[in-house]
Amino acid sequence: MKNKRFILYYIIVPLVIILTLVNAVILFVNSSITALTFSKALLLCLQIILSLLAICSTAIFYKKAVPLYIGLLGSCWGLLDFIVYLLPDYGIAQFWPFFVILSGILLIISGLYKYKKMKFGYVIPSFTLIGMGGWYLLFSFRITKLSFLTTAAILGPAFMLLIAIVLVLFFLIQQKHKELIIKDDDIGTFDDEDIPLNKLDD
Repeated sequence: MKNKRFILYYIIVPLVIILTLVNAVILFVNSSITALTFSKALLLCLQIILSLLAICSTAIFYKKAVPLYIGLLGSCWGLLDFIVYLLPDYGIAQFWPFFVILSGILLIISGLYKYKKMKFGYVIPSFTLIGMGGWYLLFSFRITKLSFLTTAAILGPAFMLLIAIVLVLFFLIQQKHKELIIKDDDIGTFDDEDIPLNKLDD
């Protein structure tokens, strides 16, 4: 079990993070050249395979949110990379908000998987990412005819007011529902999910 934990946390998860970042940088840098080459496809396939390994390992052995989230993010971003490459009429300039929206959705899924209920520690950043992605999606696909600067000038103050209202509601809800708040010892980070390297051989 300890060796499997070591492989997951110190080999698979770091490789997924590195490959996800590398493929994202390649896609953004070559935003005007969206041809899918063999090397790009190979890197994306490797990213997806390792991400699926992280998901399976987490689901079978550990039940932790962090490696599950990284695995889900790596696999979904890899598939979205393929979609961007295979759609010649569009590019990363249009699709990039979907990466942000996916990040928020997968964060909710990871929190639900670990706690079996909605935790505000996951919900607030999740809906922030989904809202931001949806906001920018209106402009990347030109769904709205207004310019970004005009819309920001009109709706910017309303958006700030909405954030203030949500934070106040969040404070009031957490006073009555303590079970929905992530406690300090429940945070799904590597620090509390892992064991020190020097104890792996004990």
